[in-house]
Amino acid sequence: MTSAPAQHALSFVLNVDSRAKFAAVIPDLGGVSRVAVPVGNYAIYTGFAEYDTSGNPTGVRLVLQDNLVIPNSSGVSMVTADERAATAQVSAATPRPAKSDNVTLNVIRTDAAGNVVPIQAVASGNVFVSSQGAPRIGKLGSQVAWDGESPAGTGLPYRYDLIFPQAANVPTNETFPVPASGLASLHYTFDTDASNTAHTGLYEIGMRSGQLGGMFAFYPVTVPESLTDYVTAPLPTGFSWLQSYFAELGKAPDEGFAGLQAGNVPSFASGQQVWRTWGHGPLGPQVGQFSGPNFCYSCVAGTTMGIAFNGDFTDSEPETPGYYEVPFGYLNPTVENFVVYRDGQQIDAEPGIGAWLDNVPQQTDTYRAVLDVDASGISSVSQATKTHTDLTFVYHPAGDPHSTLPPGDFCDEAGGDPASCQILPMLNLSYQLNTDGSNTSHAVSVLNLTVGHESYDGQGSQAQAASAKVEVSFDGGATWKPAATIPTVQNHYLAIWPDTGAKGSMPSLRVTATDSIGGSITQTIANAYTIG
Repeated sequence: MTSAPAQHALSFVLNVDSRAKFAAVIPDLGGVSRVAVPVGNYAIYTGFAEYDTSGNPTGVRLVLQDNLVIPNSSGVSMVTADERAATAQVSAATPRPAKSDNVTLNVIRTDAAGNVVPIQAVASGNVFVSSQGAPRIGKLGSQVAWDGESPAGTGLPYRYDLIFPQAANVPTNETFPVPASGLASLHYTFDTDASNTAHTGLYEIGMRSGQLGGMFAFYPVTVPESLTDYVTAPLPTGFSWLQSYFAELGKAPDEGFAGLQAGNVPSFASGQQVWRTWGHGPLGPQVGQFSGPNFCYSCVAGTTMGIAFNGDFTDSEPETPGYYEVPFGYLNPTVENFVVYRDGQQIDAEPGIGAWLDNVPQQTDTYRAVLDVDASGISSVSQATKTHTDLTFVYHPAGDPHSTLPPGDFCDEAGGDPASCQILPMLNLSYQLNTDGSNTSHAVSVLNLTVGHESYDGQGSQAQAASAKVEVSFDGGATWKPAATIPTVQNHYLAIWPDTGAKGSMPSLRVTATDSIGGSITQTIANAYTIG
């Protein structure tokens, strides 16, 4: 921008006759890059990183040059990339004021052989690009993802996470209108542990596609917090959403955290309103209830059976698997043990949250799965530090028409063919506890308990719940007190108990339920919530 040699430039040099001949990223050295390439036709796309006076990154400028020819002769071909050529700012005209916090420009170059090569410019601040028309050889396209947040001090925070249709070439105008009719509204609440006195959390949202890969970023949230996210609806063909929430962030580099990831969401509908609470406890592993395309955690096909829970834990949303993680390079102290029994005989034991069984007898048998998860070694995790889940179900080889896996889902047991996959009749517990945003209860706890089964798009066992019991321990599991538990409507129970423990202490819960076809589940959650 100052006519001086570049200091932070990278050039992607591509042979557009065929990427197999040459495709490489070349850095500059004092504003000059040198590279020997085969003769042919080329494109060179140069990215300039920009920084403020304190050295903080402020943006990227991408200069596109196409229709370049390296002749069949000796000597040097000079190409000059001028940062000032990138004049089109990538921006979005949103219905409400928003400041960009992540901008992604994907330049999609196709060589003469039909190979697609995506080049990506990403910045938390500004992205500028030079326009580029149709090339002589191959094809050129571009696609923009734009993310922004509400102005500082907004009482009810909101954000935009948007992707726009793919454009032919790279146009001179990179400002995109955002009509309200093309948005869905995600009303999210982020809960946390009472011990998270720093109130730190991360919200991740982005898109992924087979052609461009993932385009997503992490945004800090002050938890507990409510946030409205306006997102593109529907998504362009071939894209799906990726959403996660990371609570209880460690205070030191080697400390772990608890992460939650929403079930597969291919798209939202225009005008759709979605409400979800992330991280609301009590947290415990479940088999899950899912909508949209998903992997079957517990299915059987022929003589092959998979039995698994959908993660280390699940929050109050039945399709939100959670896991305990630590930064890369550090040892994860979480312990997971999974044991499987058939008719009382142990047949498998694995570290992890599931097991794979071959040569399953084609006869009616009772299976029992026992999962223990111990996350007490992660110092930033204070609630649901240990869970014990003991689940039984009766397997009938003849199957149940309600348990056929829907065509949009998939299972490994059948080699990806859902038509031959049967969903196992494993019980699922869904908890709605009247705790606040820090999973803290005050004086009296009320638990709305739903006893169901693993399901995918409504398919799964339809057997009714037969019984449910809730117990509470205020002394770490040494003694248990029964809660007043009453059935309400079908498969639903209400449990009520006084919080007689000390303020700041964390009681444990034990929930037992049965169904009408011989299934049962007992789940114990240590430090399930906090007494306020």
